[in-house]
Amino acid sequence: MGIPVKHPGPPSASDEDSWNLRYAEALRDIASRITAVDGLITAYNTNIDAIYRVHPSTIEEMVKPYYREVLERIRRPPRRILDERDLLAGLILCMMEGLGEEWLILDPEVSDMIPEYFTRSELRMGGQAGNMANALASLGVPLIIPHVAQLPKIQADLFIDGGRIQVPRISDGRILLVPVGEAVRPGDESLIHHVFEFHRGGRLSIGDFTAEIPRDNRFIATYDDYNTRLEIDPSFRRGSEIAGKVDGAILAGYHFLREDYLGRIEASLKQIREWRKVNPRLFIHLELGCTPNPRVRKEIVEKVFPLVDSVGLNEQELAEVMEVLKSSHGVNLRDLRPGETSPIIYEAAMALSRLTAVRRLTVHTEDYSIRIVRDTPGIQPEAELYSLLFGSAVAASYAIHGKHRGLKAVESGLKGIPLSLEGLREFENLAEHLPADARDSFRANGFAKIGEAWL
Repeated sequence: MGIPVKHPGPPSASDEDSWNLRYAEALRDIASRITAVDGLITAYNTNIDAIYRVHPSTIEEMVKPYYREVLERIRRPPRRILDERDLLAGLILCMMEGLGEEWLILDPEVSDMIPEYFTRSELRMGGQAGNMANALASLGVPLIIPHVAQLPKIQADLFIDGGRIQVPRISDGRILLVPVGEAVRPGDESLIHHVFEFHRGGRLSIGDFTAEIPRDNRFIATYDDYNTRLEIDPSFRRGSEIAGKVDGAILAGYHFLREDYLGRIEASLKQIREWRKVNPRLFIHLELGCTPNPRVRKEIVEKVFPLVDSVGLNEQELAEVMEVLKSSHGVNLRDLRPGETSPIIYEAAMALSRLTAVRRLTVHTEDYSIRIVRDTPGIQPEAELYSLLFGSAVAASYAIHGKHRGLKAVESGLKGIPLSLEGLREFENLAEHLPADARDSFRANGFAKIGEAWL
């Protein structure tokens, strides 16, 4: 499937009505089936995001004393933060290129310094596991079990209340599920990640260099001694039987892992295998995340990919994974970058699908999503398309409201959110690129069978 996402901007395409109809059908279909879900696990990264809305003038002023050194680090990005110059290099690089990256802070003094230079706008739920738990709870999934490495009150208060979100707790030697608001651990640390948001159109001038920010995105600077070590809460680690209460698990946070803690990945692999023993039907999805460290990236591809059913990633993360597998394919990695055309993304995704055991691969960009699904018994291409459309609608609703407000907000907002014009163009570009025998089906339905896979 290659779908245009819901996106702010002027819509204009002959297929706009048919895509809006598909979105409405997808919402009805998924909404009717949510109550049949027993529950889901979300792991491993939950934290607190401190949001900073960045203005180019602020950065220009900060970088003045050492702009030559910062520009040199932009040319050779360290992709880790040891001092203020590294922080500025990462932020400016992302602003110049419209990238979304996350770099680890290795010196806590740098993390402590950030609020002195930047004004914080708000605190939000951070980490894929925490955010997915809130999204699922708002949609009515009856039970969500997130992993929360540290659970002070400030973290617990960022979860949606209502009893759907529960965490394992050891009591008298037994594992109990407790509503997250009742499971606060007052002595735990607040894991705050610094999120710098910037917007398209701003102009950045550093020395003789000037650039216009090409797209909205964010740069994240993280000091977190728990998620970066993949520290698993003891109650969550011991509670493998929770897999029997749910239908699936959504995993993320491996991209945080520091190279010197690579061995910690084994504990999560052991847990996944234990979940499979408890519940052989468990469907496991991995959401990748930007992984700057090549050794960590290699471990994820070689050890985690074989244990999951599904992987989601953006085009930048796709390029990172293909770099790990570069000896096995002929894809030009330089072509994989934000804003690239759908045929190039499609060819890379097909190559990755062939090179790994993953049954379902989803590449999501700012304007469209592409999914490759292996043709195995029980595959329903229309259901796969609907899940992509539903996910896009939920994400668009969150972008507009700034919080997860449930199915009614998604439904009511659907008509007011136009389709991405660029996404519509890229859908047509991809259709033209496909083999002739798949082209008509793809245009008519949004999906087509190509070889041993569904697009």
